[in-house]
Amino acid sequence: MSLTEELHAHLSTFETAPFLFVGSGMSRRYIQSETWAGLLSRFATKLDKPYAQYASAANGDFPTIATELANDFHPHWFASDDYELTRITHPDPQFVSTPLKIEISEYVKELMGNLPVEGREFNELESLKKSVIQGIITTNYDPLLEHLFPELEVYVGQEDLLFSNPEGVGELYKIHGSYTNPDSLVLTQKDYENFGSRNAYLAAKLLTIFVEHPVVFLGYSLSDNNVREILMSIAKVLTKDNIGLLQNRLIFVQWNENATDPRINKTVIPMDALTLPILEITVSEYEDIFLALSTLKERLPLSLLRRVKKQVTELVLTSAPKNKTYVMSIDEAFKSDDVDVVIGIGVHNKLTMTGQGIVGRDRYDLLRDIINPTLPTDVESMKLVVSSVLPKNLPARTNTPIYKYLRLSEYLNPDGTLASNGVPTRAQLRVTQGMKFFESKHAKEQNQLRAWATKITDFSAFMQGNYWHDVARVLPYMDRSKIDMEVLHAALKKEIESPGHVMYTPIAKVICIYDLLLHQKEEEA
Repeated sequence: MSLTEELHAHLSTFETAPFLFVGSGMSRRYIQSETWAGLLSRFATKLDKPYAQYASAANGDFPTIATELANDFHPHWFASDDYELTRITHPDPQFVSTPLKIEISEYVKELMGNLPVEGREFNELESLKKSVIQGIITTNYDPLLEHLFPELEVYVGQEDLLFSNPEGVGELYKIHGSYTNPDSLVLTQKDYENFGSRNAYLAAKLLTIFVEHPVVFLGYSLSDNNVREILMSIAKVLTKDNIGLLQNRLIFVQWNENATDPRINKTVIPMDALTLPILEITVSEYEDIFLALSTLKERLPLSLLRRVKKQVTELVLTSAPKNKTYVMSIDEAFKSDDVDVVIGIGVHNKLTMTGQGIVGRDRYDLLRDIINPTLPTDVESMKLVVSSVLPKNLPARTNTPIYKYLRLSEYLNPDGTLASNGVPTRAQLRVTQGMKFFESKHAKEQNQLRAWATKITDFSAFMQGNYWHDVARVLPYMDRSKIDMEVLHAALKKEIESPGHVMYTPIAKVICIYDLLLHQKEEEA
């Protein structure tokens, strides 16, 4: 029996799909990220002291090295011309460590340009994308997993995981933070102390996953401190009598370029007074592992499963669910536009729900729809977007397009003012703000960007010569007559259709500006 067949057979014995627990080894393999020492050394080269001096003074302890490096990097970041752009985009760093975290976030984001486009690693990722999984836990900061699994709902840091209401289905838990929020990165000694102080709460959250699902560890060493501390916290919750609940569920995939004839082996990890039973697989490449994951029996699509679970949980826990859920005999007649979710028992060969393909959309669907339209554009469908999709996707500063849907649902006057009050409050506020919503909140930066915008004479050259975050900053200040909408659309279309595309905040912002320019006002005849 091959490794693929053996692992597939083992995972198929569980009633639930696996979770992945992903470490830095995966990012090193597929986007050429560095080891912790390599990452810190990269930024130490910007300073006067060599990395070896930081490492020696900290006795090789990485969080301590990061702390001292962040302290020295702080004044350098404010003084150096190298960071002029990120000082503009992040004008008010909260902590001494924030500048270093900002630059690390920018750096790991750019690593996505190293994604393989052919060869063994490319084929492995294509198999990994098809994995039948329930969710992912990771300590990585970079966007690799969001790119591979765009349907997953992302929770960043312990705060998100502990104080939100994750469903445990179709979710990505970035427990050490994410490039999208630099201050969320667990990097310095203080960060690790704060993380450790809440480990018991995190362990309680993760314990449910560990005892209900097989967990496949990828990109970690068995000696990795991050994993060992989390497993230690979970082991403390369990006892010698019930540690067996984890039997055969923890599968560690180790990479060794010299590995031959890999098999699943039983072993243990010592945890103080307890030993944790695990399964270990050592491989020289991941294709067999990912094929086993991708050939598991698929249940429901993750996005649908997560939505159904959320709706049913709300139905059970609240007396007045916010959404419409209908539980009935599958053959009972009903009006499909009266419900959002139908849970049926039995067999039915023809079940249609008008609009169900619309209300389940999220802001990423809307952003892509602005550039590559897929949604129906009749008035009733557009009103459904406004009433059911926009309210869920318009928190605070989130970049969500609104003008196309308001225009086609006939909620806007020709001059761009609201023609009806039947619009979500936050959408009303954005219509009132118009382009000002996308402008900087800082007067000095406003003046700089306005001056830059007035100097632009060739829009095509501007688009070709600048990164998206600069385009997003300058566009709100440009004279509309200078903006070539065809050039802008072509650039956005090329971006979202490119291999390795991730819907970064600047790209989302530019799409929203494009939406405003195109749909805010009716074209004059």
